[in-house]
Amino acid sequence: MRRLAALPLLLLLGLGAAGGWGYAEAAALLPKSDRVPTGVTRHVQACPADVDPDAFASALAARMLDRPLTLTIQGEAPLVTTGRALGATVDTDEAVRAALRVGRVGSFEDRAQEAYAVRQAGLDHPLPLRVPLEPLAELLGGVIDAKAERAQPARRQLGGAAFGPARIAPHRPGRHVDLHATLDRVRAALLDDEPTVSVAIAEEQPRETTEVAAAIDVSTKLASFETRFGG
Repeated sequence: MRRLAALPLLLLLGLGAAGGWGYAEAAALLPKSDRVPTGVTRHVQACPADVDPDAFASALAARMLDRPLTLTIQGEAPLVTTGRALGATVDTDEAVRAALRVGRVGSFEDRAQEAYAVRQAGLDHPLPLRVPLEPLAELLGGVIDAKAERAQPARRQLGGAAFGPARIAPHRPGRHVDLHATLDRVRAALLDDEPTVSVAIAEEQPRETTEVAAAIDVSTKLASFETRFGG
């Protein structure tokens, strides 16, 4: 690949007669006015030359925000929503600005080099998507309550004549809906055009796990007592 940026502007202008890069060849690489440069894609889709960039970005955003999105929860009925219903927004103005910036900033050599590199290798910009937490928390409110389980610590039960052999009642982990992890999954699904999202369930271990209880040494007798009843 020829590196236009490595050549001084005066040299670029003089190479045409020698069969190299001349001003006309370099200028032809630069994007047309108010049109997305060749090779630049938005959300892996190229804006047609005859389509207004703002309209193109708005259409992509509408498709992303309005398509059905199914949230699946283990043991619960799925919830069907959309990105727009979850308060998601796309900054289409920034999307267009970023696309139009290519090949339009810097010196002539810099702009020509960038435009050429993008034509050869391509450049994709994900849509600038924002998804707030609050609407998702409201949608999953009932699930959050249904899935909440407190962690139960392990319990050591000492043995004896009246109680039988010593044993350990194992711990039980707690569970809760991980809203932030679920939000990350929702955002990724919207960007990747995925139709379903699995609600994230996180486990938490108690401080006194079965392993901790088993490691406690109870072999040493520290004290004893007995209680007598009657005369």
